[in-house]
Amino acid sequence: MMLVGIRNVLSTRPDIYIVGEALNGQEALEKVKLLNPDIAVIDINMPLLNGLEVAAIIGKDYQNTKVIILSMYDDREFVNRFLGSKASAYVLKNNSPEELLDAIDAVGEGKAYFSPSISQSILKKHHSQNEKSPTALTEIEEKIAVLVARGFSHKQIADELFRSPRTVSSHIDTIKKKLNLPTTADIIRYVYESGLIKLGK
Repeated sequence: MMLVGIRNVLSTRPDIYIVGEALNGQEALEKVKLLNPDIAVIDINMPLLNGLEVAAIIGKDYQNTKVIILSMYDDREFVNRFLGSKASAYVLKNNSPEELLDAIDAVGEGKAYFSPSISQSILKKHHSQNEKSPTALTEIEEKIAVLVARGFSHKQIADELFRSPRTVSSHIDTIKKKLNLPTTADIIRYVYESGLIKLGK
């Protein structure tokens, strides 16, 4: 039923081609390997491997494919788990079907996308903690932080900015120290909270 619903939504757009379908996480990975799609729309709840696990493997082994996560969960725990994954978009199932199309358009342009209804969950700031400003980073550090948030690997960032992976790694360590961000997920959250990437754009 879920597949039929998604297929019906995507079939309204002549510029979107459905190249494969899967009923579980393992099958989804096999289809991605075989078909090399531009985008994989993955349910967060799947047998064998869940959507976040699939997104992590695709991000590591099949980097030409971007992942859109479909979820019914809008609480901060699941949003934070998404931020730590390699997925490019997080779309709530109970929102309008057009939102999935918006997410596909955004991801196709190399942008990240979140359902607007969960944006506040990501953007919520704790003013009692150290406030962070985009101006705390240099221009190159901002660029690297944005690419990290978009799911680029160290090598991909190095290729994009014409620097060595070691230099990129050093910049990321500096970003973490400057802003007191222990993990990559914290960098991603900072990028959205600071407005370096606009949610839903």
